[in-house]
Amino acid sequence: LPLLPLLLALSGSGSSIRKRAPPLPRQLPLQRALVERAAKIAAATAQEGKAELVSLLDDPATRRFLRDLDDGSQLDLLSSEQLLERVRKELAIAEVVHNFGLHEDGNCGYDVTLESGIDASYFFNQWMLQALRHVPVDSANNPFVSASETRYFGYPPFANASSPDWNTSSSRLVYGALNMFRNSAGNAQCGPVAAVFSRKYIGNEAIVAPVDTGYFTGLCSNEAPAPSDYIPRANCSAWEMKRTLGSSQVATSAAKAVDSESPRIATPDSMEHLLTTFVRFYNATSIAVGRKDYPHFNLARLLTRLLSRHTYRPATASTPQSAPLLLNLFEGTLGYLEVNPAVTLQYPDSIKFMIGSFDMWFGTPEGEDLREWCISQNWPLMWAHNPLESTYICNPSLTGCELPSREYYWTGIEPTNVRLLDPYVLQRVSHGSNVTGSFDEATAARYYSFRNSSESFEKYWKHVREEVQPVKLNYTQRRVAMDPVWDQMTVTKDGLASSVLAVEPLFAGSCDNEECFGVSVVDGTCVC
Repeated sequence: LPLLPLLLALSGSGSSIRKRAPPLPRQLPLQRALVERAAKIAAATAQEGKAELVSLLDDPATRRFLRDLDDGSQLDLLSSEQLLERVRKELAIAEVVHNFGLHEDGNCGYDVTLESGIDASYFFNQWMLQALRHVPVDSANNPFVSASETRYFGYPPFANASSPDWNTSSSRLVYGALNMFRNSAGNAQCGPVAAVFSRKYIGNEAIVAPVDTGYFTGLCSNEAPAPSDYIPRANCSAWEMKRTLGSSQVATSAAKAVDSESPRIATPDSMEHLLTTFVRFYNATSIAVGRKDYPHFNLARLLTRLLSRHTYRPATASTPQSAPLLLNLFEGTLGYLEVNPAVTLQYPDSIKFMIGSFDMWFGTPEGEDLREWCISQNWPLMWAHNPLESTYICNPSLTGCELPSREYYWTGIEPTNVRLLDPYVLQRVSHGSNVTGSFDEATAARYYSFRNSSESFEKYWKHVREEVQPVKLNYTQRRVAMDPVWDQMTVTKDGLASSVLAVEPLFAGSCDNEECFGVSVVDGTCVC
């Protein structure tokens, strides 16, 4: 099929009038061709990349760091082949998240808001939002995004990136982050709510990059700014590219032979080899362990968070848990492979569930709207609290940044290991009936547990709405006000982190049903 013609209907006159989005097919021809191109690149580079990864896994330095970080998982005792197989299985089930909700001061450019999201029938990419005039032209981020998509993914350039047209915008990607550090709030720096996309819906129709491509372009291109006090210089040679496919090649023959010097990208069915680039690129940890050992250190930290089954489990008298591995700033904000769906993310099927940031939207009018949107689309909702990431603000010009202390680039700062189901939403969607329970002999205990936990949850929602009122506070004030509320709610008073509402992300072998969206931390029950 040819690209859809521009079918945008003006709802009025004047350049500021928003346009209406036309229906789109599941996948456009250019998207299909570029996924095929990525698959060919993966086939040509996977063997070399996997050999490099096995070498890293075998290295004594990696083994030493695994022992140092051991939380009882004893990963250092597994062979490199066993570790590689476990990594492959975990990446295949790991969440693909996209955080959004802020539009004026987010770190990741103008994005979907509640207003633009609720009124749509599919999830907009950032170019679509500009073409539809939901947001202003994003002059700060557009150069980085356009350069990334052209250089690394093979897209032809916009005719005019300062005035994105619909036909070009509609074929572009929605950016996704593979949540391989199992971060409870997704990628909270990009917005107060995370859409967790359905891996089943996306299938293999996505283009995978080993690092955040916008960050890489902003830091490693010829146009990159000078080194900043805010962001340490990364190892740009980890993802070198000497030559790219020309845009004319992409447009006419993207699925043909691939240039051997194209950068390593992949598709979801073959992406573990990209981890060698990931662990070598983010080199701020070299300050802690040295230039020679930092890739091994990064890899050991990733393996611990990805493969450990202890991170989300609460301590009990019989099974005390050591403290989970705290994520440093880079792991919390950039700790992902980009898994960018190259399909139309149609509501409701493309989204599995949502995660709200506790410190940003819990007990707020936005939180109320998010609840109702989830109910209308039959999406479960969870809440997580990662305040140093969700309130980290730094625009592309590196001005007005609010960042944690510099040592947090290599020192752990947040556990990011508690998620709470929203009981108000869960009782109003078709999922999770095995958590809510029913008043019968078989499920009475779970029923009463859910009812008691729900009452506690709603008590805190009311308290925040009426007493704390975080919408009136700046980011630093929100952390001060909301931290003790979360602590009382989850641990010290009501203990919801050890309740029927507490769940962890799916892991390999956890659930047979692909529709499940969490695992109970109390008894390992799949929440479906």
